[in-house]
Amino acid sequence: MSPPGGSPSGSRLVLILGALSAFGPLSLDLYLPSLPSLARDLHTTTAASALTLTACLIGLAVGQLLSGPLSDQLGRRRPVIVGVAVYAAASGACMVAPNIWTLVALRLLQGFAGAAGIVVARAVVRDLHTGVDAAMSRRQPHRFFLPSSIRSFPRMLLPQKIPGILFPVD
Repeated sequence: MSPPGGSPSGSRLVLILGALSAFGPLSLDLYLPSLPSLARDLHTTTAASALTLTACLIGLAVGQLLSGPLSDQLGRRRPVIVGVAVYAAASGACMVAPNIWTLVALRLLQGFAGAAGIVVARAVVRDLHTGVDAAMSRRQPHRFFLPSSIRSFPRMLLPQKIPGILFPVD
């Protein structure tokens, strides 16, 4: 339940920040096992399909450079809402991309939009904690253990299990 001010507190905040921090790993780690079948399905080379990964990384990098100042100027809420909405729309559009070059452009947009979640999650931690307190919050499991767990979960489990179940390789 949110306090009277309307902002989430406690475990809810930890879950939200953890989910926002997971955009990078989800955009990259879940995607890697599908590159060979992506090249085959879109009738392109493996090198061309790897450009989609590069585009997403460039989008994440440039998006962080722009999302930080925007979230400082406009507040945290608007940039993260727009970022999550565009990320979801770009992800849906990636599923129906007709060719590799459309997919490269959509992955660039997806990375750019996903960066807003990463930046805002870190900015919120900085807003709530400063100096030694911010550093200590990473070492106190009862305060911020869950975000690092959520960030590492896709790296540990999902790349090995989920893509093989959803998209079996022939």
